[in-house]
Amino acid sequence: MVAAWFAATGMPVPVHAQSNFSGQVAVGSQLVDRGLAITPARPVVQGAVNWATPDGWSVGASAGALMRSPGNIAESLLQGSRAWVVSTNWQVQASLMYYRYTRSGNSRVYSRTEAGMAWVYRDTLTLSLSAIRALHAPDHEVRPGADIDFRWPLPRDLSFSAGAGVSQALILVGGYYANGAGMRYPRVGAATYRYGHVGLAWAHGRWRVELERVATDLGDRAREGNLDAAPWIGTISLSF
Repeated sequence: MVAAWFAATGMPVPVHAQSNFSGQVAVGSQLVDRGLAITPARPVVQGAVNWATPDGWSVGASAGALMRSPGNIAESLLQGSRAWVVSTNWQVQASLMYYRYTRSGNSRVYSRTEAGMAWVYRDTLTLSLSAIRALHAPDHEVRPGADIDFRWPLPRDLSFSAGAGVSQALILVGGYYANGAGMRYPRVGAATYRYGHVGLAWAHGRWRVELERVATDLGDRAREGNLDAAPWIGTISLSF
């Protein structure tokens, strides 16, 4: 999980019959974004709020921090989106997001902007495409991303989820380079990688408990960049 559930899961915000304000607070075992570690594998606190209008517009914000230092925000997100009901079974959403990260230790996670388009079938299957630009990075390329997510309800308030995606990450490759003014910057390389997750969730009323198994194929490159996530991520959240 990441701090922004409504964005990170790739699930579009439903079109409501009336304006709707919602939010969540949560405690988790780690902040993870597209399979990459945003924080060390230590307890984190998370919060998110979202406001949606009857015609499909929504705006939201979220943040997450290590529990031992909640004042030091590790990840924050601002999102605006527009959703359309295409048919009885299909919904489409266009979104624009701004992610801000606070670097920790040797981690090289760059803040970014992201434009996305998602197609949802019956709130069960989500296909999404993204155009991502890392901010303050050595290059200014727009990097593509693609995700597919599946959710299925089970008995006893349980649900199963699975997802996979492909994107590019800026990975620290060691050493520094100097520009003409003598400034030193870490050497990085853009690595295309795949990531995925499977999970089981229990939801009852406003409470939700989720356990996910996450993985990427970055291997040693993720460890060198201090981006290697714990294999299991747990989250307990309360909606309001």
